[in-house]
Amino acid sequence: MGKIIMKNLAFYSYHGAMKEENVLGQKFFIDLELVADIDKSAYTDSVEDTVHYGEVYQTIKDIMENSKYNLIEAVAQKIIDEIFKKFDKVEEIDIVVKKPEAPVPGIYDYFAVNFNEKRKKFKNIAYLGIGGNIGDRKKNIELSLKYLEESESIKIKKVSSLYETEPWGYTDQDWFMNIVVEIETALSPYELLDYCQYVENELKRERVIRWGPRTVDLDILLYNDYKSDDEKLTIPHPRMTERAFVMVPLYEINDSLVINGQDIKEYMKDFNAEEIRKIEE
Repeated sequence: MGKIIMKNLAFYSYHGAMKEENVLGQKFFIDLELVADIDKSAYTDSVEDTVHYGEVYQTIKDIMENSKYNLIEAVAQKIIDEIFKKFDKVEEIDIVVKKPEAPVPGIYDYFAVNFNEKRKKFKNIAYLGIGGNIGDRKKNIELSLKYLEESESIKIKKVSSLYETEPWGYTDQDWFMNIVVEIETALSPYELLDYCQYVENELKRERVIRWGPRTVDLDILLYNDYKSDDEKLTIPHPRMTERAFVMVPLYEINDSLVINGQDIKEYMKDFNAEEIRKIEE
């Protein structure tokens, strides 16, 4: 491991809780230390084997100059999240965000926050079902993926094709649009459930009756070999093996899964083409 150090990066930005700060702006200074797997670059002399500090700087610059936050705590966290997302070799980040012109009467050099964070390990494989039948169905799915991508604890590995299916249970409603997503995550099953519910709330999920119309659902289908019969979270997802809108896209992205002790190929024999239709992009 090595360390990349960037000191006194200066930006003129519009972060602050007061309206005047958002309008007039002020100077900010950032110190950054990255612990990264860059030892190989000392022998290869290749930029491919290190962390390109010019690209790191541009990432920070984009955040500082193209966004507005009330708190420098939020600025620091956004920078941490983006660096971990974009630079795989970075394992630990220490950042200081300094605000020398804070609207506080007195004599001082600056006010600052200092965060130190280590990369979360993505050890868990999970499969999510995403779908709905109210409003712009495709846009709601795309926004759901965007929210998943924004989490520093989730990496999207595979996304199925879009599928349309007839309503299941309550049939007097529009057809559903669905996908299945394979993710790697550092979140526990219940933390992942909380994040899925957060996404649903952000997209103003509506569902009046069971199996009825809804804007968007994010369901945890599988999580490693984890099993739970808890009322709040049941994994594998109940009745998933009976539903074409789950099993067909799931089979598309992983045809070697074993669910409840049975090969997914065996489950697929129970479905026919009339139950589901693939949307060709």
